[in-house]
Amino acid sequence: MATRGDGGNSELDRPRHPDEALAAVLARTPTLPPEAVNLPEAAWRILAEELRAGEDAPPFAAATMDGYALIAEDGSPWREIIGEQTAGFVLATEVTPGTAIRITTGAPVPPGA
Repeated sequence: MATRGDGGNSELDRPRHPDEALAAVLARTPTLPPEAVNLPEAAWRILAEELRAGEDAPPFAAATMDGYALIAEDGSPWREIIGEQTAGFVLATEVTPGTAIRITTGAPVPPGA
């Protein structure tokens, strides 16, 4: 068994839960003071405080993947495809029971879906 060179039998030598081990490491790790840097210099750094966007982007409910917009509670086994909603275009059609709209990633979710 490897030792630290001080004879072992230290509190640090015993097995411990990962949360306890992390706390022990963090207690012995110095915290650097925050510093302001330009964005290109910020790579590989850690934010000193939480950063939140002032508004949603995009500012509407958008599809996160290609698929079909439909009514989740609609138990119909068949749906009529009544249009296609793509990013950058707003389809003036509402999803109703028994219908669906093909939708692409980033497109606004149609009304009713």
